[in-house]
Amino acid sequence: MGNDHAGYRCGTILFENIYEDRYTVYAKAEGHSTYSAIIIATPYTTIRDIFLQRTAVTYTWTVTPTTVEDKYEITLDSTFETFVPMPVVTIEPNKLDTVPFETEERESVDFTITNHGLIRADNLRFYLPTGHPTLQFQSTVDVLGDLAANTSIIIPVKITLKPRTKRQGSCSMLLVYDYICGGTRSNSASVILTGSCSGGGNIRALGSAVGGPWPGMHGVVIVYYTVTPVPCRCLLTVLKKCILAFLPWKSCIPSTGKLPTVTIALCALKGIVDIVEQWFKPTEQPKLLSGTDLLIKIIDPLMILHGHLCKLCGLAYTALKCLYALYKECGNKRERRDVSSEVADNVLFTSKPMNNYIQMMEEIYEKEEMFNVSIEWYPAFKTVISDDSESGSKLSKEEKSFVLNTLRSNLSIPILNRFLERWNNTVSAWNNGTLYEVIRTGRFINLSSLSMMWQQYTRDTTTANERGFDSIFSDFDHALTAYVVAEIETQVEGSSRKDNAICAKVRVRIVQDLVLTRDAFNARFEIENGENTALESIHVQIEIRKISGSEIVNDLFSIGNPNLLGLTGVDGDGRLGVDLSGSAEWLIIPYSIAAPNDDVLYNVGGRLSYRVGESNFSVPLLPDSITVKPNPSLVLHYFHEKYVRGDDPLTAEKEPVIPFTLAVMVKNSGYGVARALKISSAQPQIIENEKGLLITFRIIGGFLGNKPISPSLIVDFGDIKSFETKTARWKLTSTLQGTFYNFSATFENINPLGDPQLSLFENVWYHELIHLVRLFRDGQDDGFDDFLVNDFVDSKGIPEKVYNSANGSDVYDVMTATELGLSSSTFVKSNMKTYTLLYMEVLTKTSNWFYARVKNDITSPQQSLLSVRSDDNRDIVVDKNIWTTTHILDSFLLHLFDFIESNNSVSEEIEIKYVLTFGPKNMHPPKFNETSYSITLSTDNQIGLSILTVHAYDLDKNEITFEIIGFENETFAIDSHTGVVTLLNIPLAVGVFELQIICRDDGIPSLSGVVKVNINVISGERITTTLITYSETSAPISVTSQPKNSVSDKTTIPANSSGALDMTTKLSDDKTTEQDTSTGVVYATTNSMSDETTYHDTSKVVVDTTSKSSFGKTTEQDTSTYSIDAITGSPGTNIPEPDTSEIVVDSSTQSSSDRKTEPAISSGKVDATTKSSTTVDRFTSNNAVDMTSKSSFRKTNIPHSTTTAFRTTLGTSSAVKQASHILFLIVSNVLILSLKLIN
Repeated sequence: MGNDHAGYRCGTILFENIYEDRYTVYAKAEGHSTYSAIIIATPYTTIRDIFLQRTAVTYTWTVTPTTVEDKYEITLDSTFETFVPMPVVTIEPNKLDTVPFETEERESVDFTITNHGLIRADNLRFYLPTGHPTLQFQSTVDVLGDLAANTSIIIPVKITLKPRTKRQGSCSMLLVYDYICGGTRSNSASVILTGSCSGGGNIRALGSAVGGPWPGMHGVVIVYYTVTPVPCRCLLTVLKKCILAFLPWKSCIPSTGKLPTVTIALCALKGIVDIVEQWFKPTEQPKLLSGTDLLIKIIDPLMILHGHLCKLCGLAYTALKCLYALYKECGNKRERRDVSSEVADNVLFTSKPMNNYIQMMEEIYEKEEMFNVSIEWYPAFKTVISDDSESGSKLSKEEKSFVLNTLRSNLSIPILNRFLERWNNTVSAWNNGTLYEVIRTGRFINLSSLSMMWQQYTRDTTTANERGFDSIFSDFDHALTAYVVAEIETQVEGSSRKDNAICAKVRVRIVQDLVLTRDAFNARFEIENGENTALESIHVQIEIRKISGSEIVNDLFSIGNPNLLGLTGVDGDGRLGVDLSGSAEWLIIPYSIAAPNDDVLYNVGGRLSYRVGESNFSVPLLPDSITVKPNPSLVLHYFHEKYVRGDDPLTAEKEPVIPFTLAVMVKNSGYGVARALKISSAQPQIIENEKGLLITFRIIGGFLGNKPISPSLIVDFGDIKSFETKTARWKLTSTLQGTFYNFSATFENINPLGDPQLSLFENVWYHELIHLVRLFRDGQDDGFDDFLVNDFVDSKGIPEKVYNSANGSDVYDVMTATELGLSSSTFVKSNMKTYTLLYMEVLTKTSNWFYARVKNDITSPQQSLLSVRSDDNRDIVVDKNIWTTTHILDSFLLHLFDFIESNNSVSEEIEIKYVLTFGPKNMHPPKFNETSYSITLSTDNQIGLSILTVHAYDLDKNEITFEIIGFENETFAIDSHTGVVTLLNIPLAVGVFELQIICRDDGIPSLSGVVKVNINVISGERITTTLITYSETSAPISVTSQPKNSVSDKTTIPANSSGALDMTTKLSDDKTTEQDTSTGVVYATTNSMSDETTYHDTSKVVVDTTSKSSFGKTTEQDTSTYSIDAITGSPGTNIPEPDTSEIVVDSSTQSSSDRKTEPAISSGKVDATTKSSTTVDRFTSNNAVDMTSKSSFRKTNIPHSTTTAFRTTLGTSSAVKQASHILFLIVSNVLILSLKLIN
């Protein structure tokens, strides 16, 4: 109900029978503003007044869900190191006859300068003679510059007569070049001049600022000596003079040279690490302390650390200062037979945080003598500077005397007294605000510098934690220990083939883009001005609240800048003209804290304010509800293979390039789904190449899980669910053999709003991959490679952890097992193959993954590791959990990764033995001669009947055995050696039996092949055997035999043009054939009692067939150029004439024990005589086949090169017939197999 009141239109609405609850009240009226509010209806609040302002301005506010692309650019940097010969630069011609130039027959010569090495030759200088008696030399190139590896340049030199003869000497030219080995070294190549030249003289240098006389240039042999300004062994000198000279490490290292149980720093500094971890925990680092509070917080652990039983702290201080000073002088320069770059560089890297720590001590103590003052004064000092002491942080005279009296040594009193005065000066200056004015006098502690060093210390501590260490002291301690052990090992190993090689490094970068789709919201504001004047001071304020609360929570979202259309702004200065409309859109992306675990509902609204003339208006924006889902949280682990195989520059032969692995494991540790995640990789790039090393790295393939991907540079992970892990791998190649180390990974989030807080990356890790292994537990294998890594730098690259590729949260420690010894024996298997058994024994602990590395001096790298079995009867997967290498540490090494289950609840030491078999690897699985077999049997047969013989061959010439698999009914059996299938049970039921026969060889590892056999059982007397194979040259052949006194029939299967046969064989009565000389057609006639076999041929084959039985000779056909089709029934049947054959087969069949062999009569003819012990001998024609078959089928050697099919049918009307039919089956098989091999 409404009415007018004081010029306003009023109304009342009544809501009845509502419950006490929360409601949204919405009101609107044409030409007025809208109203929306959430109210709570209670018995005490029953009335609400609503005022709708009249307005000619209309607007809408909507918030809709959308998605945006979130992109991350990941940069992977690593250092590759290899060893190469020094550059060899040659010049051609290297001998020059000057006579043609002296007679003016020639006036110029082109010199070709070639760098045959793998690193750059720097600063080429071509020294030309200036004192030749008759000739003057002038180059057309002034500056030669550098010559890249494996490149050539041509330098033209003009040679002319001098105006007058002046005999001054030199008959040689000299090419000089530099290369880098720690410092700069030089080498040279010479050109010998022949002709009328003798005596001394000068040489002019081309391509260099060096010129003038060249001393000692007499004769034709010139040796150029240079002085290397910076020693190559600088880094080694740094470490030996500083670290090894000042720390008593020798007493801390066992005589074996292995890693000590007590590390160097712990031994030398007597508890430094324990004290630091107790007093200097990263979780207790002050962040906002200043002044004396900061000073007290820092000095507390410093005093404890460097006073508590630390007589060697002064030595450590001296060693670190020495290291820092010499490193600045030398730079990072080294040569081979230092310990590895990785180990040495790690000492320098970890010493820098230690140096910052020392600077903090220096700032507080001022004099290093304080390092040797006993700790006994510090408890008293700490008491008197507490807040409840007499003078607070400042020491009174009495307090100062109290502290000094705690010292037992009078020599320490003046040292401590100076420090206490410095402390009081600092506290006083800080309290009166004059500290920064008097700081330069040196009698005060510089709290500003101390604060910056403290902040650096906290950053260094974080870095050490990320590297897996508790503190910078533990990090440095590990690096120092690894260096000292490596130094001992280097001395023990002595000389190496790399001693005279040059260490070349490049810095390699791989840039990858990770892109995924994330949830966002699009807020849209639209406004239309219906007023008579423009809208001014337009301002839109976005307000986001949880559905269940009233607090504004805009800080849970990243709100982008508005995209404006028609409006000049929405920040309070916006304007919209008369009768115009405008809009503004905001992209809103929730932070991960907006919905940490579950969906959260929010209202997104706000307020609109503007001015019309002199009137200001402010109206609410009706909120839209949105659902914010949890974000994913991504952890990326990159795994980069450390040791890379390629061509070894130090050997004459060309080694193969073996791909290595770069893998990424993406784990979603958040509660949201990472949608449509893709990683696109660029090819590796060399970003630093100090010596111009000639090398190429390339990605050649990729895998998602175990499936190859194409293109290999783009991996589409799809959606990664909450707490799911997916893994991708790339295969890379390096043209040279070497080692990767010094890995670093950084990323940059490129999101639509440019807000770094929107990053979904939790962390990115970069690991040094030693090998791809398999985490077998309880015999289970998920089929995916896992990652054995070395996260802590050492000289040997010993792994410490293994990451499960299926679950990024599964990370296991890997302990190092102790080698107990190697022994061996040999044995010989089939075909005189010799194998070596290697017995390896290690000492390890149960219930732990362990790694063992053993030097193999027994077998050669040319012998393949075939199989490994542990003494607890487990097979170790070769190439995964046990493998061999020759490119690591220049040795033939065995690597073992394994897990020993424990019968107890606690881990215990155990000795475990492994038997490793080395020898020729079994490369080829055995194959059946046919791709499938099909036979037809009657229901009535005899037990023990041989129904089928299968044959197989092995290119590795291993012994083969046969077995029926996948058939539980004991109806059939197979001879494991001959392949003869026999019948065990009768009668057979009508139906189809499907068998699978497997053939296995006895090679190592054993390989196998499978063939299918279909046995069709029917009622009646007919028996059919069909062997079926297929290929492009297949020739289907049918052989049919029927019992006597039956109506003869004929089965014909046409052949293709590649050589199918048309052949007739008869086992009983005579058969005659006639040929029409006018047409060339052959007619065959038989009586009604004949057994008949029919082949139909339309190809170019000539057949000479002779069949005999106990009934006498039945059929004989001489070799002709026609095929023969024997047709039962009436004589005179027309047989088509084929083309002239290129293959002639002469086959004879006999049932007696005699054997007759006739030679082949053409280049492709087989003349075979078959008897009961059927044998087809080798022949030497162009299409010869070696096939041996016996009635017992003990051995068949038939190369698998045929592609025929044949079918045999036998009747079983009587015992005699059956015997003859079986004989015929054998004969037919042999004939067809021989014909098949010829095809």
